[in-house]
Amino acid sequence: MSESENQNEANDVEKPEEKSAPCSSHCYATLDDAIVLARGCFDYGGGYRGQPELFEAYHHGIQTVINVLVSAKKRGVSDTQINAVFAMGSSVYKDA
Repeated sequence: MSESENQNEANDVEKPEEKSAPCSSHCYATLDDAIVLARGCFDYGGGYRGQPELFEAYHHGIQTVINVLVSAKKRGVSDTQINAVFAMGSSVYKDA
């Protein structure tokens, strides 16, 4: 799937209901929460606003995360690309 197709999918997903704050410490974040957090990271900029090259790379990386989360929400991990990313993440961080 091309980057432009992923970007279009990210824009097509219904945005979850606005929340004023995360839930209390006894509950878990949902996939929708993860998408909201990733979009927040994209807007935040990671402290690279004064460094155009790093800012662009940061945005590209965060957009990749958003695309993967949105695709996972739509297709689940049975999608080959999502499954590959999931498998890589699982093997790298299995002891974390």
